[in-house]
Amino acid sequence: MGKLISASGVQQGDPLGPLFALVLNDTVTKIAQDPLRGSVQSNFWYLDDRVLSGPRSALSRAMDIIQGDSTSNGLLINFKKCQLLSKQDLSMFHPEILCCSTPDFEILGAPIGSHDFCTAFTERKQKEANQLLSLLPKLCDPQSAIALLRCSVEIELTPRACNQAKLGLKYGGLGLRTLAMHAQAAYIPSLSTSLTPIQPSELTMQRLCDAIMVFNGKVACFEQLSIDVLATSQHQHKLSSAIEKAGFLSLLDGASTVDKARLLAISAPMEEDPQVKSIII
Repeated sequence: MGKLISASGVQQGDPLGPLFALVLNDTVTKIAQDPLRGSVQSNFWYLDDRVLSGPRSALSRAMDIIQGDSTSNGLLINFKKCQLLSKQDLSMFHPEILCCSTPDFEILGAPIGSHDFCTAFTERKQKEANQLLSLLPKLCDPQSAIALLRCSVEIELTPRACNQAKLGLKYGGLGLRTLAMHAQAAYIPSLSTSLTPIQPSELTMQRLCDAIMVFNGKVACFEQLSIDVLATSQHQHKLSSAIEKAGFLSLLDGASTVDKARLLAISAPMEEDPQVKSIII
């Protein structure tokens, strides 16, 4: 594979990127205070995106100021991304600028214009989003799928749905385990294994007791541990499974008849695509 060399511009997502827009402050001020600017009616900026409105002569002068400052600040105009809206002759502007005579346009991803234009724009975006969302179940990694789903459509799962998603596939979840839920299941076996040959300190025993107490609060009575755990071999898989089983039973206990039937169905062995069918909304 070849190398992608960054030679100009600001990288997408760079936390320092907005600082580069500060060099435009002088340019914005010049446009606002230019005695020859005519009557620029709007001079709005969002970082390096700008919206100017007014007579052609005023806009042409503003463009000259921006281009003049670009030699010193290094921020060049991308004419292919510029757009002029007017029913008058616009041949005085750069030929690569997109000229449009319709009052309908898009700015920063939002439609501006007539009702029909805005409706068509929204429906097109919705269709594109639905096409992308339909591909999520085809991802091999359910964790990536649910992360993309939550970030893309800004849905907010109910607490019950979140709790189910944290369960393993065996219990109809997505396997999105949390550190807070399974920390003790990992800590107890690791500590008990490392301390078997030696006598643990008082502080270590206190930490182990605290971890056991928290763990016991997450599992059924018959799955609970005692301080004698040091004398037995423990495995994280077994302890995490006990936590997930208790969570599954808790979901069943508070579920409606329909949800209970579905939970039992998707947690059955050999169920196809459990990561797609299991979420409770």
